[in-house]
Amino acid sequence: MVLDTGEYWAAEDFQLEIAEDLFSGVPEVWVVIPEGNAKTTLMSGLGLYHGDFTPTAEVLLAAASRDQAGLLFSQAAGFVSRSPGFSNRFRVFEGYRRVKCLNSGGRLQVLAADDRTGDG
Repeated sequence: MVLDTGEYWAAEDFQLEIAEDLFSGVPEVWVVIPEGNAKTTLMSGLGLYHGDFTPTAEVLLAAASRDQAGLLFSQAAGFVSRSPGFSNRFRVFEGYRRVKCLNSGGRLQVLAADDRTGDG
């Protein structure tokens, strides 16, 4: 996956540990790390991966606010537009903050938990 810097994403060890927990079948994983440590990038990338390789996956990514949900969706949509071959595997629906996973028949949906918006 290609980052907005133009470089390919090389996951850090702590990100790989989180991915391992998620894909090992643990029903719930809490990621509590300081701001600026690529949580949004990580969740976007993992969501796309899961949606791409899990038949009829329903990937729900939640954010605390509408603004954060927009960033989360933008990161996923950016991966799709920048990464070679992704435009054949995903279709981005900007207005719905949704990404359709064409190979698996699944989708990734970004929601906000902010009760002051239409999402909450």
